[in-house]
Amino acid sequence: MPGYRETNEQFIARTGIESSDEWIRDKSGILVRPYVLGKHLATAAQPEWLDVEDEFEFPSAQMGAIAVRRAAEVAGIDVTSIDGLYVGTWTPDHRAPGAQDIMAQELGIEASGSDVSAACASFVEAFSHAAALLQADTNDLETIAVVGTETISKHVDWSERSNAFLFGDGAGAVILQRDNSSPGRTLWTHSGTMPDHTLDFLFVPQVGGVQMIGQSVYKTAIPAAHNSIIHSLERAGLGIDDLDFLVPHQANRRITQSLRKKLNLHEDQVVDIIDQTANSSSATVPIALDMAVREGRIHDNSILAMIGFGAGMTWSTALINTGELPKI
Repeated sequence: MPGYRETNEQFIARTGIESSDEWIRDKSGILVRPYVLGKHLATAAQPEWLDVEDEFEFPSAQMGAIAVRRAAEVAGIDVTSIDGLYVGTWTPDHRAPGAQDIMAQELGIEASGSDVSAACASFVEAFSHAAALLQADTNDLETIAVVGTETISKHVDWSERSNAFLFGDGAGAVILQRDNSSPGRTLWTHSGTMPDHTLDFLFVPQVGGVQMIGQSVYKTAIPAAHNSIIHSLERAGLGIDDLDFLVPHQANRRITQSLRKKLNLHEDQVVDIIDQTANSSSATVPIALDMAVREGRIHDNSILAMIGFGAGMTWSTALINTGELPKI
């Protein structure tokens, strides 16, 4: 995550929005939000941000490359051994080339892959694509890096009181390898988009910031995520009692806790880190997974579900057996 962390009080002072630390905590659970430094943080209340030098030239790609290097180090592999690179993002630095191309150059690797754009479900969707390739016998791929990376702060309307406080920036990555002898594998994946009129619940126009109807997102996301997780468990021949951990998209603490209760999971089974990350869209799932592993919360050979959900409305679930986790 970027080094600049803005507290609720600092956010209110910078944006001039009428709010309070207590209100933001109650509505979202957020205490701080990480931002990439740059001129895009300037507001009418604090125009001096226009004088701040941009932290990165290509923030989404460069943050993603940092995450891949760290993931490769934890996995005990050389970055040059990565032959596949799939990047979940809806905030690439350019329309073309994509984040995957810039990231591959940053890493100095020649890797197949692409950007995967499914809003906040982008990382889990990219993970599902990569896992399917490694479990198939129709390609030569051996090691794939899957990345979730977002620079949402460049797409926020700082005057929008209802949602500007929710978002942050960040990146996370995992390394997947072909190994038929390992119990660690993807058990099932499931994704979809709602066919009814949910496009206006959450969207980003060509010009302007994130637009969201919070209550509609809340009422829609929870049943969609719940049904996708249950479906994945059933197709894998498992039940909710077999699920050890849930790593959900960190959209809002109210959504995370409502989903936990609907699935009848204990608090220690659900990774909830939004207080420190804010909603960094597709980056939240890999960041949450990394934090949980580093804290020793997730154990070897655990049955774990990752779920992303967002604009569309769209969702994506990956059910995995973690196998033997790296010792961090």
